[in-house]
Amino acid sequence: MTNPQPRERLAGTSVPLLTYALTPTPDPLQVKGQDAQLTITVTNDTDKVVSCGLIAFTLPVGSGADSLTGNPDSVQLTAPKNWRLRQPEPGKGRFEATPTRPKAKQISPGAESALVFTLTHIAVDDVVGTCAIGVEEDTANPPAATSLSLPKVLPGLTFTDFRPVAVAVPRGTPATLEWKATAPTEGQASYTLEYGTVAPFSVDDALSWVSPALYEDTEFVLTLHAAQGSTPVEHRLSAAVTVTEPDLHAHDLRVTGTARWINPPEVVLSGPVATRRTCTAETDGIISGWIYTEADQSPATLIVKVEPTQGAPDYTTSVQSSTDPGADKRTWTYIFVPVPKGSKVVITTQCYTPEQMNTLVTWHPLGKGRLLSVL
Repeated sequence: MTNPQPRERLAGTSVPLLTYALTPTPDPLQVKGQDAQLTITVTNDTDKVVSCGLIAFTLPVGSGADSLTGNPDSVQLTAPKNWRLRQPEPGKGRFEATPTRPKAKQISPGAESALVFTLTHIAVDDVVGTCAIGVEEDTANPPAATSLSLPKVLPGLTFTDFRPVAVAVPRGTPATLEWKATAPTEGQASYTLEYGTVAPFSVDDALSWVSPALYEDTEFVLTLHAAQGSTPVEHRLSAAVTVTEPDLHAHDLRVTGTARWINPPEVVLSGPVATRRTCTAETDGIISGWIYTEADQSPATLIVKVEPTQGAPDYTTSVQSSTDPGADKRTWTYIFVPVPKGSKVVITTQCYTPEQMNTLVTWHPLGKGRLLSVL
């Protein structure tokens, strides 16, 4: 699974207003495959309706480390209701999505308005590497553009399901991480793990690992290092573990009276519910959370928008969980958001089928104060 990639612009273009999540099947994509699939989920993660009459996806055509396919005409296309996806010029690899009804170009915020495009029967070229799927949208003039990174590895290589056995552990206890991966091959594939300030280390001979005792929330990154000849490619998976009552790091701290370091964490939102909750932060703090879905083609999205006081700019953080068709395990994604005192916070969870998703959002105050819901 590939999480939504950041809304980054290409040089000379505007930043896209829409968010794009690219899910290849198999994941990672394998060279020489004749039936690869790309699922691209387009979501409006802003708080306003976005008008978009054209979305274009460009597959790099050719043969080489940075190419995807030499035969874009073999690709079969599926578009959501009231949209059409086609390749205007044969052999070019540019696929344009347009609404078939005027109202369809108005894309509302939230997962329920997400657009899911599928490109199947892709004949992947035979060179290991990393290619980039070009994306354009006509929400600006000239069109806004970005790219989605897509690694290609050797046939038969498995690298998936990187997850903690428990997403939260008590302070001072270790975490156990598990994953699925093909046995490493001399000169072709190897694996490293890293976290915090710890440099990457080899985990070639393992499919699980137990960390040292944890005292703060920690993100772990598992990296596949693959190669074909002199062409290297890396594919990363990440997983996060929340520590209850974590340590607080402070520098140059002087206390002249009574001090209270931190209040206990407070669960703000939990369970299989699609909702929108507005809150106010009484103190500085951190919002942590996770979301997952068990439904095929029904992504679950967790969005945290922070509106600080005193004229500071608003910022939005979002993650999305989606499950590949036929997958038999939950796909978790995690979020960590700092919140200044006095900020307005809007927490949104979205899913086509809420009964098949789950989420947990926790408030970690860095002073005396709660994250109060606003009625």
